[in-house]
Amino acid sequence: MRLKLTFFATIAIAFPLAASGQSLPPAARMTPRLLREVDRNPGAPVRVIIGVADGTPTARALRIHPDPEGEPARRLQRIAAQQQIASEMASEDFETGRFYESFSMMAGRASPSGLKALAARPDVAWIALDGTKRPMQASPQNGQLLINSDQTNTKGFTGAGETIAILDTGIDYAIPSLGGPSFPNSKVIGGTDISDRDSDPMDCEGHGTDVAGVAAGPTGVAPDARIVAIKVFSSKTSSNAQCSDEAQDSDILGGINYAITNRGAFGISVINLSLGGAFQDDMAHGYCDSDEPAYADAF
Repeated sequence: MRLKLTFFATIAIAFPLAASGQSLPPAARMTPRLLREVDRNPGAPVRVIIGVADGTPTARALRIHPDPEGEPARRLQRIAAQQQIASEMASEDFETGRFYESFSMMAGRASPSGLKALAARPDVAWIALDGTKRPMQASPQNGQLLINSDQTNTKGFTGAGETIAILDTGIDYAIPSLGGPSFPNSKVIGGTDISDRDSDPMDCEGHGTDVAGVAAGPTGVAPDARIVAIKVFSSKTSSNAQCSDEAQDSDILGGINYAITNRGAFGISVINLSLGGAFQDDMAHGYCDSDEPAYADAF
């Protein structure tokens, strides 16, 4: 089963720096966006995502030459390489944030001296700024009417047998149209809260619930599809009454990692991210694949 990715954000995906062990000068391993951030805040620690040269094939290579049987061993190899970097970095230089068994990357917070140490390591392919994304499209829409999917539904294409992983502000799984009141239920069959690091993906803003309704609600595009709710925006209160305005790239990547790791358990065939955002500076930017190497690696 091939995993499809629906991503409503302006991010082009191609891997800019091959994790092949080729030698690069330390500064060349840092993306221009990261270097600008360091220049704006000299001396301050910065959240980063690190490409790890762990010897495993790239996502692009695996797409051309699939090897699903070898993935369990590759996951162990990736995690071992990430843990080695974390263990060998001084605690004042680097604080580990996340490991990713499905990707050759890790996330954390680095000091200026930590950035230099990381960039000088032969097992580090690239270092990027851990940026943020925002929810896109604030109001719900009737997907069936917009794209005439109701006509497709009447021909028997209703999403039955498919599962959509929705990375967003969470999903209100308690409402009847999404299988409520319990979790998991017949519609929202699983999920997690990546940003708050717990197992409850209850919506803290409403955007994710709207997206779920458009995708797989009773009047959605695929009304018989099931949903896995992956929350990547943190709650500001314990009651889930309000979300943070932005989600960290490292959390979004953690959500993608969760979906890939659990695709077999839930039958996930689609990942939806209705997220995006502009660069937080007025500088000229190059190709998106150079600015977003982490997403290039993941996709």
